[in-house]
Amino acid sequence: MKAMAAAIALVRAFAACGLAAGLMAQGDTVTLDDGTVYADVRVVAFDVQALKFVRANVPDQVASDRVARVELAKVHELLAAAPDVAGVLAMAREQAAAKNPLVAQMLFAAAAGRSQGAAAVAVWEELATALPAAGLTPEAFRRRFAFQLGLGGKGQATAAAVAKKYLAEAIRGVWPAGFALEAEFLLALAERGNARVFQGKLRTLIDKTATVAPVVHDRARVELAHMLAASKEGVDEARGIFDSLATRDGVDATARGGAWLGLGRLGLAAAGDDKNALRKAMLAFLRVGVECADAWPNVRAEALCGAITAAQRWRGPDHARVVANCRAALRADFAGTEWAESQGR
Repeated sequence: MKAMAAAIALVRAFAACGLAAGLMAQGDTVTLDDGTVYADVRVVAFDVQALKFVRANVPDQVASDRVARVELAKVHELLAAAPDVAGVLAMAREQAAAKNPLVAQMLFAAAAGRSQGAAAVAVWEELATALPAAGLTPEAFRRRFAFQLGLGGKGQATAAAVAKKYLAEAIRGVWPAGFALEAEFLLALAERGNARVFQGKLRTLIDKTATVAPVVHDRARVELAHMLAASKEGVDEARGIFDSLATRDGVDATARGGAWLGLGRLGLAAAGDDKNALRKAMLAFLRVGVECADAWPNVRAEALCGAITAAQRWRGPDHARVVANCRAALRADFAGTEWAESQGR
């Protein structure tokens, strides 16, 4: 309790000096969804419409749907004084109550980052409830959706409900276009339905997001590639998409992870009894967990299952250890899902 009180006192000290409200010092970093980085800037506001900052004493802003990451120097200092999740949450709530949404939302996000599973989702939900106009509120929808998708079939209906609410909020609030397009993609992903209809929705979204929402564009391309890979005539097009997204710079973890997952599946399907091909497929699956740790849970779970299957067919040196490690990861991170249950033996 003393440590928490000290952390809260530190926030109050910053606020008293005018720092928490305006973050007057430079040292903040803003990363956009196309990989552009604005370093050593001063972020002054971040809501669902825009992120405003000062760069070299010149005010500037970007639409919030283009913001991929925000790092605030003063928030890093505050987090250094917070001993645990409870302390960070206490600071976040105090800043929200003090009408300082910029700092509050970053502290809520930090608390979620220090939590896992349903506990992390609960923090994101608190952020969205306390600060509905905050720049990170769309991220709360994303995290809730990804969590439900990571539950497998049992989370599908809730994932669709989250996507519908996200879309409704984006339309009602006239949020930047990228958010509504993302919500459309999430809803299509949750509902799927007829394969031909789903593929048509994906192609439409790919066209609509090409210049305005690169992350959604890449993720939709991966999902389309998975659909194409299921048909013999679409394998070459699918492989081309997977190859480009697995190796291109600036691709987000979920799209890149999905690409490696797809390459693993294609390799496994074509490997037959070829030990080298089976090993290559196994390594493609394993790259998802190693290189794309921030990918959506369902992508990581499917890759673990794929790696187990490939290792069992490969039966080369260390295949038993690969199987054991992947099963342990499934039990630890995906307990109760069909992925973990399928490997329960």
